[in-house]
Amino acid sequence: MKIEVVSQPTSDLHAALARLLPQLNPKLTVPDMEDCAIHAEGARFHYRPHQGDAVVVTGVNRCRFYFGTIFTDSTGAALRIKPTENMPSLMSIVGFTGLIGTGQVGIGLCVDSSVE
Repeated sequence: MKIEVVSQPTSDLHAALARLLPQLNPKLTVPDMEDCAIHAEGARFHYRPHQGDAVVVTGVNRCRFYFGTIFTDSTGAALRIKPTENMPSLMSIVGFTGLIGTGQVGIGLCVDSSVE
């Protein structure tokens, strides 16, 4: 293993850390999946940035995702369903306990149909 000292942050370093330490990434992104279930009804997710989407679910096929309460005051979506070129969103259920924001600046649920 080679360890290098970094004097300046780069986009490659940021992307690598986001993959290795997803809990430090401000946005929760659920990657393409099929035949999968996530049951997190009791979880609370508080998205603090003022821009961007809080939770993004990419392509899902025959999945069941149940999220808890998502808090955000962002201009983006609290929960965005965004299929990808490689994986559409088919035969899946996505549910949530609550989408909460103040100031009415963003959107709650966004089902993005730009790919399908």
